[in-house]
Amino acid sequence: MTTVSVDEKVSKQIDPLNLDTDGDGYWDGWIGVHGVGYSDNVILYRENLQSGNGVSGADERVDEQVGVHVVHPEDPGAYLDNSPGSSVKRHSNVHLGELHWDSDPTDPNPEQLDEKTSLEIEVDWLTGHNPSQIRRGGETVLSSTKKNLALYGINVTFDESNSDSIEKSDLQDLVKGHERKLLFPGSTITVPVPIYVTPDSLNVKELSVIENEYHDDDSKLHLLYANEYGSDEPEYLPHDKFIPGNVIGLEGHTGSPGQVAALETTGRVPYGTVVFDNETSSFSEAKKLLMHELGHALSIGWLDDKGDGHIAECYSGSDCVKGSIAGVKLVGGGEDETPEEIGIGDIRWSIMTRGYRANEYSNNRLVYSLEELISIDTDDIPSTDD
Repeated sequence: MTTVSVDEKVSKQIDPLNLDTDGDGYWDGWIGVHGVGYSDNVILYRENLQSGNGVSGADERVDEQVGVHVVHPEDPGAYLDNSPGSSVKRHSNVHLGELHWDSDPTDPNPEQLDEKTSLEIEVDWLTGHNPSQIRRGGETVLSSTKKNLALYGINVTFDESNSDSIEKSDLQDLVKGHERKLLFPGSTITVPVPIYVTPDSLNVKELSVIENEYHDDDSKLHLLYANEYGSDEPEYLPHDKFIPGNVIGLEGHTGSPGQVAALETTGRVPYGTVVFDNETSSFSEAKKLLMHELGHALSIGWLDDKGDGHIAECYSGSDCVKGSIAGVKLVGGGEDETPEEIGIGDIRWSIMTRGYRANEYSNNRLVYSLEELISIDTDDIPSTDD
């Protein structure tokens, strides 16, 4: 049974015939979909997501969630058409409402909402892996991602003004740990000897060292474009124990309360967003990877994760991660128990699916699903204030 609490004061003041009572560009309520009709469809859909068998059949699907619609130029959204003089602003058909952001839908206060829906990101890269060089037409992977997230009312700022282009030779001077060695042959006395970062591939321990050295502003999420992941010693526990060697990107956590709490028992989160640039071969793959990892930073997509507190990641429409973290067993394995259909014959269409399977729509858009978006927030951003 689903229980909903109602603020009587707010419910009496909002206009049931107006999606945006206070006219500030943000819809009333928690979440809505343009073009569906009555909001009952969305409420029923949300209950179906939690029923354990996913969303299937035309009577349960909300195919409109993948589309966009025209909005007022002062409302949240993005200009998708890059042609000169383009003036049509659009928003995803999915709207995260003021109640989702804990805002009063009768009080036009866009400044407060802008703060809750904004994310600043500090960008660093290993030399040769500058994301500004990943281009398609007139866009970089960063500018295209910023535009795509703006369709959901999320304002992302990639701060490259203080970016570091990190040389491998600089990394070789960073100490990642120590080992004990005999003072001299035959001696019984041992002394600590530094172990340096080996920059041809990077494990979590090395990424943590890079985070400490190069992340300048801890009020911002740290985004690092690196080369590739590699197993090495010493390890950062428990992370390096269950990360596969072919991993294409990493995020400090998935945003689920359970995983955040588990990581807090080990101390600080070792990194923010890490993209392993060697693992992508096209602009499309690079964008899908970045939006997937930033999705985790924004707590998108953890509702279908398994384990106590949703600790084990389940990829939308795909499989679930096994393993353990901070001594807590991940009840993983198996498949996503709440897949979402949109009538295209493949349930692996949204951004939070595995690998590069996410579908591209008109204007090279990538799409988060309703289930993924329900959990979005900016409260626990990895690598910030830690």
